[in-house]
Amino acid sequence: MKLWLLNKLKAFFMHNWKVKLASVIFASALWFYVNSFDYVTQPVILTVDYINLPANLTIVQVSDEAIDLDVRARKNIIAAVSFSKEIKAVVDLSEATIGNNDYPVQIRQADPNLDLRITAAKKTVNVTIDELRRKNVLVKPKIVGTPREGFVVDRINTQVRAVRVAGPRGIIELINSVETAQVDITDATNRIVRTVAFQPPDAVSVIDRENVTVEVVISERKINREANFPVILENLSQELEPVVPPQISINLEVPGRFLDNFQNKVRVIADLSTARTPGTHIVPLRVFADDGIEIISETPRNISIELIPRQ
Repeated sequence: MKLWLLNKLKAFFMHNWKVKLASVIFASALWFYVNSFDYVTQPVILTVDYINLPANLTIVQVSDEAIDLDVRARKNIIAAVSFSKEIKAVVDLSEATIGNNDYPVQIRQADPNLDLRITAAKKTVNVTIDELRRKNVLVKPKIVGTPREGFVVDRINTQVRAVRVAGPRGIIELINSVETAQVDITDATNRIVRTVAFQPPDAVSVIDRENVTVEVVISERKINREANFPVILENLSQELEPVVPPQISINLEVPGRFLDNFQNKVRVIADLSTARTPGTHIVPLRVFADDGIEIISETPRNISIELIPRQ
């Protein structure tokens, strides 16, 4: 029975199989074509363009940088169209006045013949407008961080001392300087030069240049350090040794560049050429420091060292 059924199905599919295959392809194409004419709704977010503002006015604040739209169109149009290019949300400010007011949002199509049904979530936006003012203000470098220990900021120079800014009258009248972007001097030991942008207040712009060069001059200074230094026993007899390895405390003025290893740059030497027997000996003491390191404490000319037979 199963064999008979399989043979019948095989005969059905193989008989005029080319015609049947063509019918399936045609039916599928027809279904996709008809389905493409179905209308669907696509949510879209568009940036609002504020245009035609008179030259003597400036925008202080807007309620919306972008608005939500629902675009209803056929599926094939939805798939083919770039909505950011085809649709624009525009606020015309040609009749704007100073103050806080609502202005209508206009939805514009690049191709008016394209069948798009557009619904905007908002019909108006709120815009605060003020008189445009210009003014010269000082450049204020924004320095962050501190130099490495032993180094200080000597001075700060800028390429220009002042720049011209433009913005709402209410803001411009209150400012006398404009900050730069950060110049980081953390752990600096040398002069730093950076070209940085300006960071004016919101709604204010620098109109005569985009950036400025800032120079931070870093100078070295001496730091006071007190430390114990081992005494090098020069000319010590091979048959003797000290009861306690001697050391002395020394107060120094150390340049910043030597702070990490200044103890390696100071040598304390005792001459034991006259100490040839066990016992206590008073011997000459000398202290040497590398160039730049200043010894500021009184150091003894002699040191008492107790020697015993070497074990």
